[in-house]
Amino acid sequence: MKVITTAGNKGGIGKSTIALTLAQYLAKCKNMKGAFIDLDPQGNSSSSLIPTTRDPAHPTGYMPKAHPEWDPNNLPEDDPHWDGVSSIADIFTGKSIYPYPTWVDNLHCFPSFASLLEDAQRVLKVDVKEKVINRLKEFTEMLSTHSEYQFVIIDTNPQFGPLTMAGLRAATHGLLPTELEQYGINGTIGMIQAISQEQLRRVKDDTIKVAGILPNQVRKTAVHTKFLNDLRSIEKSEEWLLPPIAQRTIYSELVVEDAKPNCVFNLSKTHPARIESEKWCSHVYDRVFNNVYNKIYEEGEVSYG
Repeated sequence: MKVITTAGNKGGIGKSTIALTLAQYLAKCKNMKGAFIDLDPQGNSSSSLIPTTRDPAHPTGYMPKAHPEWDPNNLPEDDPHWDGVSSIADIFTGKSIYPYPTWVDNLHCFPSFASLLEDAQRVLKVDVKEKVINRLKEFTEMLSTHSEYQFVIIDTNPQFGPLTMAGLRAATHGLLPTELEQYGINGTIGMIQAISQEQLRRVKDDTIKVAGILPNQVRKTAVHTKFLNDLRSIEKSEEWLLPPIAQRTIYSELVVEDAKPNCVFNLSKTHPARIESEKWCSHVYDRVFNNVYNKIYEEGEVSYG
């Protein structure tokens, strides 16, 4: 089972949309069984996959609604006090956890719960490693052994902290969206350094690789063109650079509640957003599951249509 963590050291880079797109690609286009783990307290990814509601204990976050299989009159024998709500935060408190089915065939979701994830980030520094960072890796290792999942996608929060560290600790691969601007590039460099540090602490057969750096929200400006060309000119860039994603309103429209279509892969096969999504997703698939790294330059020109 492969675990792909999307991470960025800056907000607003489209990280959650990219994580959702890759999960949908693997489940819909490759017919693979997988799970989506939402470590972002904002819970935007969860809200795109399952029914959620406002978290009354958090000013801006969400929590999942009751699990569709929850029956208060027929509770699990090993969890007789279950209130019907389950989230990824439960792994940090020792509670039972139940994956939610999503509208995407083959894809389950372990959703965010804003206030509980915030609590996990506030554990004492001495306890962070054991109670938060290592716990997610233990959980994904359990899924690898006891589930039929072929992949897990982990969406992390924008600020680098215990939850992002947990996402990287659990990962076999890191996917790094970036803006083609100085702050975005700086944040990506920071994430590469974090992945390198994570690799140093692992044993030989437990590796974490960079599945790709993904230029996102690319505009036809001199600054974006310069940074994109700079990235392409770096030696061996074909081993980590991915085909860029142009800035398009369609991506935000797809995640609006009750949007139709609600997935880029349900758009026309000739739609520019679907074409570019299939390009970068196919490269990630080849790198992660086949260890094949193809050059992107022949197909990497940005289409702004």
